Amino acid sequence: MDIASVFKFEKSNEALSNLEKLLTCKKCNEFCKNPRRHSDCGYLLCSCYSAKTDSCPDCGQRYSQSNTTPAYQVNTIIEAAKTIKHLICQKTVEATENKVSDGETENKMVTFDKRCTEASVEAQGIKDYRVSSDDFKKPENKAIQNKNKEVTVGFPSGSRKGAKSAGKQSKTNLIKEVVSNDSKCIRKCVELTQIPANIKAIMKRNSKGETKLHTACVKGDTKKVEEFLSAGADPCTKDNAGWTPLHEAVSKGFTEIVKLLLGAGALVNVPGYYNNTPLHDAALNNHLEAARLLIEYGANPLLQNIEGYTPQAMAQTKDMEHILKEYNPTKMVQRSIKNLHQWQEIILYGFNLPEKEMKNLKNVSEQFHIKQVSSYKSDVTHIVVPSNKTCTPAVDILHGILRGKWIVDSTWLLSCLHCSALVDPSEQELTGTARFQNSFAPKRSRENMEKMQPSIFNGCHFYFSGVDKITIGEIKFTKAHLSSLILSGDGLVLTREPNPEAIPAHERTIPYHAKGSLSKCSHYIIYQHGRHEPQLKYNMTHVKSLPVTWLLDCIETFTLIEP
Repeated sequence: MDIASVFKFEKSNEALSNLEKLLTCKKCNEFCKNPRRHSDCGYLLCSCYSAKTDSCPDCGQRYSQSNTTPAYQVNTIIEAAKTIKHLICQKTVEATENKVSDGETENKMVTFDKRCTEASVEAQGIKDYRVSSDDFKKPENKAIQNKNKEVTVGFPSGSRKGAKSAGKQSKTNLIKEVVSNDSKCIRKCVELTQIPANIKAIMKRNSKGETKLHTACVKGDTKKVEEFLSAGADPCTKDNAGWTPLHEAVSKGFTEIVKLLLGAGALVNVPGYYNNTPLHDAALNNHLEAARLLIEYGANPLLQNIEGYTPQAMAQTKDMEHILKEYNPTKMVQRSIKNLHQWQEIILYGFNLPEKEMKNLKNVSEQFHIKQVSSYKSDVTHIVVPSNKTCTPAVDILHGILRGKWIVDSTWLLSCLHCSALVDPSEQELTGTARFQNSFAPKRSRENMEKMQPSIFNGCHFYFSGVDKITIGEIKFTKAHLSSLILSGDGLVLTREPNPEAIPAHERTIPYHAKGSLSKCSHYIIYQHGRHEPQLKYNMTHVKSLPVTWLLDCIETFTLIEP
């Protein structure tokens, strides 16, 4: 059928024409390719601009990687505009092309960049076009259901500006170390007390997820920063975009505030937006003294961001390069991350506990006024399993591993009741699952979260090819289960098979935890052995086809396993 002869699309063509003008590069007269936004004037620059010879047409400043940032949302809009233009302008369309087979979703990719919730589209000075966080609410796993087939996608988590609050602060408990007088309880115990009203006020977040400490660091208010830290403010709190107070202070070059934060225990290698660490910010903005302080406290100049750039690669001057080359792990300030995070509400979840142990869990909950839930939720802090050093790799347990929860056996409950205090659960922490008994995945994942590092699948995109359900031992996993696990591991689930020759720019990411042959692999096609196994399998640097058992093994061991 000739669509053009039936529908004129006059208004659509007019709107497309206006949009095309906004998104067209004035230099090459084509849609902007891999657009980057100038940090000073906000002008949108195409990849045809050269860092060596070209300046920004708007402000006249030299174009470089250091003063521009990738405009991922704009790139998504450009790709969508091209697709719409192609569909409207084509003269004939096969009817079968626009039909969706029974039980199948439309052949459209539904993905969102977890790092972005705003974008700007410019023309004649380029005005801001913002995607409100209200459209997405807080980050959580959503399910898009279409004709009995479920596809799980990840929603945006926020941006540095304009991000909405993830919700009101829940009731929190103060963790303090105390020593039991009972000779049988020589381990450290935990005492819960209510957070004082003044601390609650300091910890309260604004619409961007920033605490008062964040705001003081942004403004360079040294007196307020010192006041908040003395009152007990957590220097390691992240806002909605992933920025810590240390990120803010370093990016502004407030050296005195950087010293205060480091002295209060701020972690130096925490990845924020785009997986940039504070040292990335120092190198990018050429703040030499801040970089020296970060190096002294153990900042690693070899850590890559999501694009693969290290602080050393982003150094703007010879002086900065010299400072970053002074990195020596043996000479850095020795510090412990234990108990850096002062505030934590304990929430208990008993998994498959027999009646007697379930009663012990209830007694602990009532005696110490701790919240207990009947099913796994993201805010659970402690998963209690039957007495053993290992457990079955059920879905709830795997979620706990991916999110760095305490996974302990039920003897911990007896210790708490005996000591009349919440004892340190380290001795009762599981060593692994039944299949990987000595992987120490629960401990490694928990320590990873304590360091505020992303989970195991950060920077990875997954597509399920012919995977419906799989059984491991007595545990059955559906595609929905696997998708939710990937999202818990900070990965992304694609609904359209990736084309190795045409990976979108915003998906060309570096996996945070990958090493060896997977160090640059951003896309994984997960298949199931059997009749649905794909004939064509990829073993490329950036795209690999791997069995679903590999995915589950990675989760259970909290490691991206070499294929």
